[in-house]
Amino acid sequence: MALLRNIATVGGWTMASRVLGFIRDVLIAQAIGTVACRAVLDVELFRARLRAGRRREKHKNQDAKTWNKRTRHGRHAPHA
Repeated sequence: MALLRNIATVGGWTMASRVLGFIRDVLIAQAIGTVACRAVLDVELFRARLRAGRRREKHKNQDAKTWNKRTRHGRHAPHA
């Protein structure tokens, strides 16, 4: 019984800490203003675009290699 009470106590304080941390983050964001938040958002969007571009280039290169294996320098290889 004591073990369950201790688990509930730790869980309750953890939840309270998370809620208070969220409230703190909201207050800090309001104090800093939208300029700083927008800068962070811009950086994250830029990183996402870079990742997507790299992924697209990787797939484009793989498709070109596959196409070159199936054909001979742009001409269809004769069927065996």
